[in-house]
Amino acid sequence: MSDAANVEKSPKKPTLKYVFAGVAAVLVMIVAAFTVLVCMVFSSPEKTVTVKPSAMDFYCQGRIANKLYRQLRKKPDEINSLRLKEHEVNSAIRCAVYYQEQISKKRYTLKLSDIGLVYKNGVFCGTIPLDTGIRLFNGGVIAVKFTAKISKTAERIKIDVLTAKAGKISLPASKVNQYVSRVLEDRKVKDNLSKLDSTFETISVEPDGQLKLTYYPADLIKAVINR
Repeated sequence: MSDAANVEKSPKKPTLKYVFAGVAAVLVMIVAAFTVLVCMVFSSPEKTVTVKPSAMDFYCQGRIANKLYRQLRKKPDEINSLRLKEHEVNSAIRCAVYYQEQISKKRYTLKLSDIGLVYKNGVFCGTIPLDTGIRLFNGGVIAVKFTAKISKTAERIKIDVLTAKAGKISLPASKVNQYVSRVLEDRKVKDNLSKLDSTFETISVEPDGQLKLTYYPADLIKAVINR
């Protein structure tokens, strides 16, 4: 028997086609994972529709205005309070959206109608559409859904984010609140909130979900007239 027969056959080296196949498989998995991630985070731009307040909304806001007027006549420079039920807060939101869309001459980067704000069970719910402009990414809009409590002490307005989701991905509330705190410290944001801050003494949520506002009627009426 020849020596060549006794020599163990060396393992075959992988051919180039197997290398390419392995690389292609990895790339396919990366692209698939990226596509799933894009679909979970991004969405297409949605056209917002402004709903005109109903007769009940105008009636509801008229009752609130009458109460404020009575307070203004009796004790304009003494602190007063107003408790708004859930449907009254949502009525005020609809009227504010309509005012911003149809009457106000100011231009807003993000409008109330884009957010779809709703007050329910003592918290505000809505969606902030962050448009990246990259339509290739499943429409390019990151819809950040949130629930948050808004309150105010004698010192400052506080926004406490309870839940937040970017598309279908949940975001840690603690990190989101840290970001919100930094945003509220921005000079331009402070300027925009200064009128609200100076109008209301406190904002709080009652155990039954009603939104309680305390204020000086004269200051509140002045802020409404000069808005």
